[in-house]
Amino acid sequence: MKAELLSLFTAIAFSTSPVLAQSKLQIVGVDEVLTNPDRYRGKIVALHGIVEKVALEQKTFSFIDSKSISGAGGTTARSLAATMQGGSQLDIPKPGLEAVAIGQVGNKDGLTSFSATQVFTNKDEVSQILTQGSIRRKPGKRPGDNLGRDAQPSRE
Repeated sequence: MKAELLSLFTAIAFSTSPVLAQSKLQIVGVDEVLTNPDRYRGKIVALHGIVEKVALEQKTFSFIDSKSISGAGGTTARSLAATMQGGSQLDIPKPGLEAVAIGQVGNKDGLTSFSATQVFTNKDEVSQILTQGSIRRKPGKRPGDNLGRDAQPSRE
């Protein structure tokens, strides 16, 4: 029970904080996670791969390793199921796009799974994450910022 509560609090804290903007994350490929699932289970990672299949109704998609695409033709790539967390705030990625998903590796029904809290498909952002291990937020107003009149209540 304690482990479940800890996982829940970790997921809530992660989904409400801009983790990627502040710290470097471990970047892993799909094949690496599938080969060594115990090494990553319960950890928050940046998962790099190609979006293979998408199920909009279930808010799920499958990831294949980006190296599998450039490998020998005819080889069936192993895939990792990912579930989108965070409600309607996240866009479902399109099949065939290279992406980096931030989330937690888990185990669902005896299979390795992934719960994504952020997904980046923009080529510039993906490239920046892969080279630097983090992404810098663009300057300006961010979602949730309240810089208007009501940011400071009047004293009148």
